[in-house]
Amino acid sequence: MTNKQKLTCAKHGNISGKDETNVVLQGLEQHFWRGTEAGWLGCYDFAGEIWAGDGSVYKCAIGAGSVCLQRPGCSLLVRVGREEEGVSSLRPELAAIARTPQATPVESDLLYLCDSEAALNKMSRWIGSGPHTTLAGDANADIMISIIECVRARVLRGARTFSMFKVKAHLGEPLECNMSQHGRKRSEMQC
Repeated sequence: MTNKQKLTCAKHGNISGKDETNVVLQGLEQHFWRGTEAGWLGCYDFAGEIWAGDGSVYKCAIGAGSVCLQRPGCSLLVRVGREEEGVSSLRPELAAIARTPQATPVESDLLYLCDSEAALNKMSRWIGSGPHTTLAGDANADIMISIIECVRARVLRGARTFSMFKVKAHLGEPLECNMSQHGRKRSEMQC
């Protein structure tokens, strides 16, 4: 491993360069996991599926990705658009949120970890707002419609939906680091 790779891994909380998102909640390792931000929030005791997602703007592309804790091989990568359409990080963050419930069984409870306060604030406008909230003039209406319809379907099926948590970015939280890498990976794909 080169020094540059080591610095990149250290920046993302992964000093050894190997995938460290295998959560072990027994023995001594459980203390590490329960001491992370997600651990303090009680995420590892959640009975449903735990997902973490992130969006990224890189060079000529905007991408989003999310990963599932219970299904280690399951990662979602979505190309959102081009820089010419705008470089707001809100759109890829919302795209990661939108893609996640589509990949989660409607009957399963869903916990979603996100590092974007703007995306969570956007979503919170739709909780208990009644008929007064509108998407008129919203640049992200296409993505918001997808999210709202997925949440609606999940609510009708009785699943606890979108227990969303804000986690701080780039502080070494293993799920957040993994989701950041997937968002960046998708935006780096060929334009």
